Amino acid sequence: MTNIGITRDLHCWDMSLNWVPNGTLQSWNFLIRVKAAVLGDLKYERRKDFHDTY
Repeated sequence: MTNIGITRDLHCWDMSLNWVPNGTLQSWNFLIRVKAAVLGDLKYERRKDFHDTY
């Protein structure tokens, strides 16, 4: 199974993308979050698992 992962340090933010492009377990996950501990709950996440039909 092919798995592609990208992680970037955007100064105050962390960004990551994980993608499984082929096979029966096709999925992707995208996450951006703040590095500061005080704002640790501030994040944006999108994902599509192989269970999802959209």
